[in-house]
Amino acid sequence: MNSDEIYKKRITKLRKKLDKIDEKMIKIMVKRFSVTTRIGWLKAEYDKSELDPNRELAQIKNYEMLAIKKNLSKNLVDGLHKLITDEVKKQHVYIKEIYAQSEDSNKADEFVKYDETQTIKNIKIND
Repeated sequence: MNSDEIYKKRITKLRKKLDKIDEKMIKIMVKRFSVTTRIGWLKAEYDKSELDPNRELAQIKNYEMLAIKKNLSKNLVDGLHKLITDEVKKQHVYIKEIYAQSEDSNKADEFVKYDETQTIKNIKIND
């Protein structure tokens, strides 16, 4: 086997590992958003703000400590956190709008899911 063939074999193997990790990350994000959706419905039910500055500050501090401990870029972790929390806030605003317009008395059992175009669809989520 020549060096190019060895390289291609090694990089293909590593990329397959990376693809599996990426798939797990997506699955974790789906689970995370199903929980934040429940939080959004709870906030809507009790007429609470989608913003929770104390919680957000605590998360930022915790993520910064984890980044340092795991030798990750603090800027990368901060950027990911901001991206995720911005989406969660948009989700909670939309949930609150749906809740306010809904006549269904069992609103807390309805959850939403983002699809690839970031639209929201009502679905039931099974634990």
